[in-house]
Amino acid sequence: MTNEEIDKMNAGPEMDQLIAEKVMGWDNCSEGYGRAPKFQHVEGLRDTIPPYSTSISDVWEVAEKYDYFYLFRCLRGPFEGKYECKLLFEEGPDNDKRRYYAIAEAAPLAICRAVLRSLAQK
Repeated sequence: MTNEEIDKMNAGPEMDQLIAEKVMGWDNCSEGYGRAPKFQHVEGLRDTIPPYSTSISDVWEVAEKYDYFYLFRCLRGPFEGKYECKLLFEEGPDNDKRRYYAIAEAAPLAICRAVLRSLAQK
């Protein structure tokens, strides 16, 4: 996925499933066409995954997986009223810093987009 595709994604089940599978380690255990998805997690088999992209309490579980995590509410300028999430990683032998960010109308969506951007570029 490209950054542009991630930025166009709306909050909802598609984004929640990407976060659940790629970040939180959930396995999609759907059994064939037309069946409702089932998800395997440490808590066992579930019919639903948490609404990471719309729930601040659920997305905090995602944010806690990152060492350097920043969330801002833009008060002025072109992004006034929106949220900006920044993730910072120290990688490589020189501890080069890699930054990933996203801006959205709601904090959970900004966090999810920043996380997906970081995964897309690794």
